[in-house]
Amino acid sequence: MSRIFAVLLSFVCPISNVAAQNLISNGDFEVLRACPENVSGLASQGLHVSSPTTGTADVFSKCATGKVAIPDNFRGSQTAFSGDTYAGLYLFSPNNYRDYLKLTL
Repeated sequence: MSRIFAVLLSFVCPISNVAAQNLISNGDFEVLRACPENVSGLASQGLHVSSPTTGTADVFSKCATGKVAIPDNFRGSQTAFSGDTYAGLYLFSPNNYRDYLKLTL
């Protein structure tokens, strides 16, 4: 009976000192080969990032100018959640076009 209680207690009690590992390489898109110059540049400029289909993700960065600059770019105005770079994807658009993003674990 005490074993069952100990097992149930271990599942019910919250564990507060557990740290998680970040298993995604370059998940915040901060590591780039060069500052982006054009749209659809994440797969070519980002390390550990690729596109599994012909749809290509856009990369926006503070070091860029023009269409892919932060905060003002061709899609509007948006600051990065953290750091100096973020990715943009078309998840649904006319003619069934979609962007996909593949990251290395």
